[in-house]
Amino acid sequence: IFPYISQGILDVASPTVVKNRISSIPKDAIDPIDFAVTFDHETEEKIMTIRLTLEGQHEPHTLYCDGSFINQGKVSARMGFAVVYENLDGTYPLATLGTAEGYASSNRAEIVGLLAAILCCPRNHTAGIYTDSTSVLHGFSALVQSQATKQKLLRSPNADWWGVIQKAYAQQGERATIHWVHAHSGVAGNMAADSWASKAHTAGLTAWQINKHRHNATST
Repeated sequence: IFPYISQGILDVASPTVVKNRISSIPKDAIDPIDFAVTFDHETEEKIMTIRLTLEGQHEPHTLYCDGSFINQGKVSARMGFAVVYENLDGTYPLATLGTAEGYASSNRAEIVGLLAAILCCPRNHTAGIYTDSTSVLHGFSALVQSQATKQKLLRSPNADWWGVIQKAYAQQGERATIHWVHAHSGVAGNMAADSWASKAHTAGLTAWQINKHRHNATST
């Protein structure tokens, strides 16, 4: 389960000490986040590293997320996603990537990509997250920014993931904004996210999934 880190741990400005700081975090400084998304330790470290790296850069931060859906209509259908961020030199390195469990659809792949992007944003930092999915943009506005009730969430497609995003957005400090970008239009960040999302299927990482029991318990 991905842990959130207390503010005292996330005050590092220089990315050169990120690795040492992560390895030295005391166990009692980490608590499980109240929405239970599970993934592997490599992904956890990558997300913490990106948060610390971005904290050392000027706001607002810029991130691009994208989803990848393969083998549509087959038992082997799979969802992948990736997040990249704008570096100080204008390049777009990988922030994180992965796959997702559950019923596979292109929309769900994009939604989990948005969740990953929000998790990569430092707490209480302004950030712009770009997606080429209009349905994700509209869903975020209707279900997250509007602070939709549990009843409204339950009536929406992909309610479980939107519920997680709602909580992740609140924990981030509600300082991230979501923007639409035209797909395959030569936008460097979008192209980088698209390329990494396609590679996510063969990355060999544990698929992201929601711990239903814990998620339901914390949603009441």
